[in-house]
Amino acid sequence: MQAVEPYFKSVSGKLLSAQEPRYLAHGSLYDRAGHLLDELLCVRFAAGQSFSTGEAVVELQAHGGTFHLQSIQKALSKPTASWPLCAWPGLGNSPSVPSSMESWT
Repeated sequence: MQAVEPYFKSVSGKLLSAQEPRYLAHGSLYDRAGHLLDELLCVRFAAGQSFSTGEAVVELQAHGGTFHLQSIQKALSKPTASWPLCAWPGLGNSPSVPSSMESWT
């Protein structure tokens, strides 16, 4: 959650960490440069409440379209000390990146 919180601005003005767990929050997601990526829904799951891993998880529900979603994935998948690599479908918390996204890292 700490990795997403600085980039998600809810319509309510609440920080992501102050949002009620398992409730959707409507807001905007920005990249590190402050550019708007999408207006979306975000839900957080506290540790022990996520479906598959039991870890604290943030789920983003963005608009569709391959180019748009890939742009969000690209912006959010460059690991730094404060922004860990996103988990891709089927990888759980593996630090690897699918071959189709290797050129993005």
